Amino acid sequence: MWYLTSENDDRVIYIISQAEPVIIGRSIDNQVCHFAIPDDPSISRKHASLSVRNNTVILQDLGSRYGTFVNDSVDKAEVNVAIQLKEKDIIKFGKMNSVWKVNNLNLNTCTSTLKGENLQKLKLTLSKLGVLLKNEWDDSCYYLTMPVITLTIKVVLALVQGSHIVTTDFWENLLESVNKFSAIPDPQKFIPAVIESTLNKEVVSFSPDVQRKSIFKDKKFIFFSRRQYDMYKPVLCRSGASPLLLAECKMTVSMLCEENIVVIQFIASAATQETAAQRNQINEIVIQLKNRGKRVIADAEIGLAILYCSTEKYCNPSFSFTSEMVKQNPGVLSKTSKVLALESQEPTVDIKHEKENLKINETYASDDKNNLDTNEKLATKRKLKDSLEIHHQLMLKEWL
Repeated sequence: MWYLTSENDDRVIYIISQAEPVIIGRSIDNQVCHFAIPDDPSISRKHASLSVRNNTVILQDLGSRYGTFVNDSVDKAEVNVAIQLKEKDIIKFGKMNSVWKVNNLNLNTCTSTLKGENLQKLKLTLSKLGVLLKNEWDDSCYYLTMPVITLTIKVVLALVQGSHIVTTDFWENLLESVNKFSAIPDPQKFIPAVIESTLNKEVVSFSPDVQRKSIFKDKKFIFFSRRQYDMYKPVLCRSGASPLLLAECKMTVSMLCEENIVVIQFIASAATQETAAQRNQINEIVIQLKNRGKRVIADAEIGLAILYCSTEKYCNPSFSFTSEMVKQNPGVLSKTSKVLALESQEPTVDIKHEKENLKINETYASDDKNNLDTNEKLATKRKLKDSLEIHHQLMLKEWL
C-alpha cells in the first residue's frame, strides 16, 4: 500500500491500488477533492492527483497556479504529465508547507484457521484496501490473519520471517483509517489470543523478533521421514538451518552424533511402510546418541525453539527434560514416572498416555525414496499443535 505522510499534517494520504485517483486541493467539497488542504492559499482548488498503476505511484499536476514539485527540483511539474514516484520521494504542493513523503507498506497476507463467513468478510475488506490475499504462505507475506493463535506451520513461518500475526479486526481498523486519513493502526494491538494450553503464555511472544531468522544458524537437521522433511524444510531454511533427508545425505552414525547435528524423531503414520533394516538403522542411531548423552528431537521442538527464540532446551540434543524436571521439582519423579519413562525406554516400545488416550510409537524408521507413500505427502498439512500437544503432555506438563 502506498501512502503519504507529512511533518506538518497529522493526516495520511492513502493511495489505493485499482481505486480512483486521489485528488489533492484546497476545496473542501468532496465532489471536487478527496483530500483537502484548505489552510494553504498556495494550493489550487483542484491541485494534483495521485494514483497507482502497476504498483507505482503516479503524480499529475492538474493545472495548479503555484505548481507541484518533486524532491529538490525547482521546476514545476508539467501539467497533466504523469510522473512516476518511488518510496521516500518528497512532494511539495504549492509554495508553502504542504510537503509530503512517499511511503510504501507491504500488506500481503495469508490466513490460517479462518473459515466461512469470517473469511468472506476479510476478502471483502482486503479488496477495498487493495491488499493481496495469498492462498499459501511465501516470502512476500508480511501478515498472517487468524482468529486465535494455534501453533500451525503458517504461524511458525510467520514467526521466522518476522511477520505480524493479526486478527481480522486489524484490517477493519485499517480500512477505517484509510477512510478517515488517520495513521495506520499498530498491528501489535491486534495479536490474536493464544489458546494453546501447552504454551506458557507469560513467557511466549508472538511479536516479530529478528533473532528468529538465525536461531538455527550452522545447524543440520536430519530427517528419517520425507513427510516431516517436506513439512519443516521451509521453516528451517528460513531460520538458518540445513535440513537433510537421511536417505539422501548418507551420513554415518558417528557423523549424526557430532555437534550442531539435530536428529529428528520419526513419527509413524498409517502410510509408513518400515522395513526391519530401517528399524534397526534408526534404533542404532538412537542408542548411539543416548550413549553420548544425546537424544533425538521431537519435530514439535522446531516450532517451540522458534517461538521461544531459544535453543537452550528445545532442539538441543544434549538437554534432558527429565533431568530439568527432577532438578526443579524432586517430587515430580514419582508423580510422572510413566511420563518420564519416555527417555529411558527402548526405541521400539509403545507408550500409552492414559489421560489423553494417546498411543505414541517410539519406533524410529527412515523412508527411502522408493518407500514413500503418496498419502504421507498429503499429511504435511497437519497442524503442528498435534505433535506439540503430544510432546508437552508426555514430557513438559509438570515443567512448564
